[in-house]
Amino acid sequence: MSAVGSAAFGDEFKDRIQPFLKTYCVACHGPEKQKGKIRVDHLTASMSDRKEAEIWSRALEAIEFGEMPSDKADKFPTKAEARFVQDWIARTLDQAGLEVEERKDKEGYGNLVSHELLFAPAESKRTIDVAARLWRISPKALANTVRGARIVSNPFALDKPHGNFRDFKGKYSFNSLMAEQVTELALAHSLKEAQNARKMIVVLREKGSSIDEANQEAIKRHYHHVLRRSPTEKEMDALMALLKKVDADLGVPRGLQAVYASIILQPETLFRFEGTGDADEEGLVA
Repeated sequence: MSAVGSAAFGDEFKDRIQPFLKTYCVACHGPEKQKGKIRVDHLTASMSDRKEAEIWSRALEAIEFGEMPSDKADKFPTKAEARFVQDWIARTLDQAGLEVEERKDKEGYGNLVSHELLFAPAESKRTIDVAARLWRISPKALANTVRGARIVSNPFALDKPHGNFRDFKGKYSFNSLMAEQVTELALAHSLKEAQNARKMIVVLREKGSSIDEANQEAIKRHYHHVLRRSPTEKEMDALMALLKKVDADLGVPRGLQAVYASIILQPETLFRFEGTGDADEEGLVA
């Protein structure tokens, strides 16, 4: 670094960085209190000391992710103040030839979006420029949804670890392995549901319903649980034909199991449809 550059960095440190540390950081990381055993009141503009450089790096990360100052602090920096300090630390570390390990580049932070960008009043009126898409659900999401549940709701929720938004548009391809996993999940869940439905069918039979009427009622209920709608006449005819064929070949309640599994495996269940209307003048799909 040139003498002029060093002087400029020194002026920035004295005029902007030290006041920032004193105002927002020293209360928790100073001579009287050292949270995390870290002090910042003795930091200098030089990054030649490795331990000092590490503290600067950790401070950069804490400011960037809004972890410093803490939410219990009495004073908070403006965005401009925080960004200036972040830029200064990053530039100074770079000048010293030190690489900053960015947490945002680590797994789990790739799609991190700041709270302000998502929920600031000015952002609430923005529209999202995205065309209609089909989103595949993961086998794990399907398993979590149907495991032990008597009522299956749709649409299924995608995995969202730690509550973060994630983009799945290229992650899941419907290959043979995934088809096998999803089919096994559907069959396992449907067997339990079919066994439970047999109890209702017995009650309906005792009340005078025919076996076909009882089976149709069981199918309608499962349709409502999974798809939130009633089957069409054509769908009901196809499902009843499947039920009778499988029952004849494998016995009760395998027919109802096959019918329930076929409902779960429909594209209407396995895919979330985002927009089916025509695009407006801005290219957005309702």
